[in-house]
Amino acid sequence: MYADCEDVKKLVGEKYANLPASELRGNKAFMDDLIESDIRMTIRLQIVYSKLNIRSVRNAFQESVGNRLKKFGGLDNHELLLQRY
Repeated sequence: MYADCEDVKKLVGEKYANLPASELRGNKAFMDDLIESDIRMTIRLQIVYSKLNIRSVRNAFQESVGNRLKKFGGLDNHELLLQRY
């Protein structure tokens, strides 16, 4: 999971600007601030297994993540599941 850098800077930039990255990695307050905020994120799924069918993986991912997106977003986010980069 990757958080959008600009959103993170806007959210916590002033509060944590003076702390080095090494301290932020173990900082519970910093992580709580990120988790509880509304920032853009990208989820990357990588599976390395030669006997899996891509259709099976795609369907399972769409069903699992799609249900969660619908639960939290309240909208049909089908187009989000189909994006490929």
